Amino acid sequence: MAASLDGQASSELRRLVPAATRRANGAFFTASHVRAQFADAVREHGVEPYFDPACGAGDLLLTAATTLEAHDTTVGTMAMWSSQLRGRDITNSFVSAARLRLQLAALARHGLCQTKLSQQFFRGVSVGDGTRAMALATQPGTLLINPPFGRQHAPADCTWGSGSVPRAAIFLESALRNVAAGSKVVAILPDVLRSGSNSARFRRVIDGLMAVEEVIPVGQFDRWTDVDVFILVGTRTQSGGHSIVETSTPVANTWLTKSPPGGSLRVGDFFEVRVGPVVQTRDPRLGPERPFLMAHELPQSGTVTKAAQRRPYAGRVFDPPFVVVRRTDRPSTHGRRAVAVTVDGDEATAVENHLLVLRPFDGSARTCRELASWLSGPEVRSYLDSRINCRHLTTAALSEAPLPAHWVKPDAYSELVTT
Repeated sequence: MAASLDGQASSELRRLVPAATRRANGAFFTASHVRAQFADAVREHGVEPYFDPACGAGDLLLTAATTLEAHDTTVGTMAMWSSQLRGRDITNSFVSAARLRLQLAALARHGLCQTKLSQQFFRGVSVGDGTRAMALATQPGTLLINPPFGRQHAPADCTWGSGSVPRAAIFLESALRNVAAGSKVVAILPDVLRSGSNSARFRRVIDGLMAVEEVIPVGQFDRWTDVDVFILVGTRTQSGGHSIVETSTPVANTWLTKSPPGGSLRVGDFFEVRVGPVVQTRDPRLGPERPFLMAHELPQSGTVTKAAQRRPYAGRVFDPPFVVVRRTDRPSTHGRRAVAVTVDGDEATAVENHLLVLRPFDGSARTCRELASWLSGPEVRSYLDSRINCRHLTTAALSEAPLPAHWVKPDAYSELVTT
């Protein structure tokens, strides 16, 4: 019974369905460590009844069940939970599994392992379109969401993106537009929606639909799924239109979990941060021959005075000294998040797009070395673990990284703009 409630459904899905098919359909069951944090959020914020509009085999409903009280009898518990737990899924076999697993959970609550299961319980978990079911509900409850991952083409009425966009973002917005005002929302989402610069417009739309109450970074969804996730908790508000009010000033990301440690100054106060422009497999080999930096050829620390290779390149180059940081990163897998190297020398250098380039406003190699050393420390790692759990570091995340309190910004830097 324990395996049926924790892990067996997921392992059978992986055994029977190829990974490419699972990704195409966004079919992934929730890992136990994610469910544990999800349960804490439901316990603190949730109100009955609970509804999962894409319930799959019932992982989130099972999680919600752990927060519910039990009746004196097993049948009584099943009857009570049946009114408190509801869900929809378009796959009949998933729905059948969810209903059976919820009955097993009730049996386990009473310390039983054998009894006759009945189809009369959990009829609120059924085959159908979860979004339409939400639209029919007039009373608030708690919306449990672990949406399909992957990407899709943006629908015609999408105001925050075009072309290929995250399926999870489309699903969450649709759910919020259909759920009753006052409903609680507890959602497991790809971390790129929390911390990615390209998701800023999406976050503004969601902020107009719900009051965000808690944001919980989780990390990697499971060891088979190369996606980092977070848990978003909030309440559906009365307002919520389709328009986005544009502004000429940056809008603060309210989905970040805490202020950066360190002093009041940030990396962006001392350095211009850019993405290396060279796409090795695409850019033509034309123009002057330049020193060329590639991420996999760089050391883990220290100073590079000579690039391992050269290539013709006619685009933007960078005059040393500067710092490069690898963009591709997996949170919490090694001692550092920002693997930084100082680049010195006397030749303008081409840099590939898997590296971030940090150019010091004062043109000093010493400033570069101090920054590279600081970026390898625990303060920056703690900040980045909270700020961004995507596979790629962004220029915004690195620009906002804290600096030690003893750094002092000369007035001359404030007006300096590099081109």
